[in-house]
Amino acid sequence: MNKIASLHQAPPKIRFAGKVTVVPRASCRLERVWMPARTQEGLDAARLALARNNLRAGEAVFLEPPPGPGAGYVNAWICAPGAVSAHSVWVPEGFLRLPGTTGTRLVQCSEGYEGQVWEGGVLLATRWWVLPPSAGDWRQFVDGADAAYGLPEIDADWRQVPDVEMVPWRSDLSLMSLGRDSISRVFTPVKLAVSALLILALPFGYYLGSHVRLSLFMSEAKAQIALLDERNQSISAAQKEAQSVTAFATAMAAAGDPMMLADALSDLRQALGEKPATITFMDISGSAAEVRVRDYPDNDIPDLVARLDGTDRWSGSSASVNRAGELVIRGTLNPARKD
Repeated sequence: MNKIASLHQAPPKIRFAGKVTVVPRASCRLERVWMPARTQEGLDAARLALARNNLRAGEAVFLEPPPGPGAGYVNAWICAPGAVSAHSVWVPEGFLRLPGTTGTRLVQCSEGYEGQVWEGGVLLATRWWVLPPSAGDWRQFVDGADAAYGLPEIDADWRQVPDVEMVPWRSDLSLMSLGRDSISRVFTPVKLAVSALLILALPFGYYLGSHVRLSLFMSEAKAQIALLDERNQSISAAQKEAQSVTAFATAMAAAGDPMMLADALSDLRQALGEKPATITFMDISGSAAEVRVRDYPDNDIPDLVARLDGTDRWSGSSASVNRAGELVIRGTLNPARKD
């Protein structure tokens, strides 16, 4: 085993992520979570379970993207990001470094040293030390990994402490590779909304050339959007009403008497007179009609029936009050008179 001097590494670059804050390996620990299905729903459930049962104050979860959707383990880095800038994302150092193949590796970290056991590019076990591990420390680490997950079946001296390596950063990562918690401080709903408005207003701000005018433009734009939304709601309501009227007219035309509904309602309103009433339901099946009226005085029902039978369209009328307190009027609608 050798010990190499600390080397300066340029900050890692992650596509579309902007500034990246590397959380040192010393501030993270690895948990391997078995999942029957590594779907998005399963990952969300695992994140909630870890947050509820495994997190201490100031810690957050970073789930590595699983290699596939089937059953298997998911590596979860539990880290204490600390005071991360509001304009940067945080990523665990252990995830940022190039993965191994199959076997053991001893990596010099930004702080301390990390022992690793890999199988087919998947990290099985890891342990961190302030100083390079002794033979006893390494043997204890390897035996623990073997007991927990089993060591890969290759011809290797697992208890031999490997040489220290300085492993470079990965170059295949993008913003989509990062965990939800690592970017939540940057992409909050409020910041996303503000960013969208600024992007939309940027060309206008360039030509207007003043922050005051840009603010006025944004206020006017919000007012116009609200007005358009209100108009859209009114248009939608009018369309629904027009569709309903069209459906009634089509049905009446199919029955051979397109004015039946209009005449029946007109005669009913005439019979109701000045009494306060609201029609809540109407059904016409052939020549049989049923209408329900709310808020009509009970003591005028006989006179109402007489007035209704005296109209051109209604005959054989009857009226009663249902359990809901509505006046239920039934009768026969007569064909239109031919003058």
